[in-house]
Amino acid sequence: MSRTQLTMKLTSIIAFFAASSSALLGQTYAEKSVIIGDTVITIPIPEKYVQLDRNMPLAADFFKEKEHLLADESQNNTFILAAITPEKFSEAGKNGRLSGTLDCWAMYPNYQKTTGFDLKQFSSLSSKMEALAKSTPKSGTYADLVGAKAAEIKDEAVRKRVESIQKLTIVSKSPRSIVTMSKINDGYILNAFCLVKGKLILLYIQRPNPFDGIEEICAWVEQIEKRTPAELHDSNSLKTLAWQAALPALMLAMAAAVIIAPLLFIFKFKKS
Repeated sequence: MSRTQLTMKLTSIIAFFAASSSALLGQTYAEKSVIIGDTVITIPIPEKYVQLDRNMPLAADFFKEKEHLLADESQNNTFILAAITPEKFSEAGKNGRLSGTLDCWAMYPNYQKTTGFDLKQFSSLSSKMEALAKSTPKSGTYADLVGAKAAEIKDEAVRKRVESIQKLTIVSKSPRSIVTMSKINDGYILNAFCLVKGKLILLYIQRPNPFDGIEEICAWVEQIEKRTPAELHDSNSLKTLAWQAALPALMLAMAAAVIIAPLLFIFKFKKS
């Protein structure tokens, strides 16, 4: 499929979805709460997947590895959700280990424990994200555009995955969210950045067919926007949010989340 055909089909899917309800997908959601710094947020989580608990013997090593990749904990991410299909979970139970990849996950950057921002500031970040998506990498690879040095990656599988990432497509945006799509090898990553009570929440869905994923992640974002406030309406807390000083770091983190996070979390689970 050419890029023009892909764009046209994407446009028709988005137009259809805009006139639809998430009920079309037959999706239901459970509420899940998480503490980020001194802020408690509760967001809807798709119920069609099986959530992996960090205390499950099958998943303990996975969480330990993926949430503590870097020595500086502020640069790591914490899962709100790590989930697989019921079929994959059933297979894991039979085999005694996880296999395949994550299908749906959500997380927050650890630096958000001490920083946050409002709708006006999120708009600025969103605009910069759009500019990044429109930029043309000088070397011809999107990874180089955001500073992911593939040549320095020792693991060959990881390096090839980094090098295979194609440019982002902006799927949709609102005053508090932006949804993107990127192709990696033979699959697609649907990613959304959502502002919830002044915190940046990252959502991901992995699919072989991007259009099913577009509908699903847009429905998920729609539910979050219906059920949660975008800003933290506490003036004293807002005064402590050092967003202006943190802007360069936030932009770096957003780029890293788009490029690096999928690479870290869609690997096949390690065989025990």
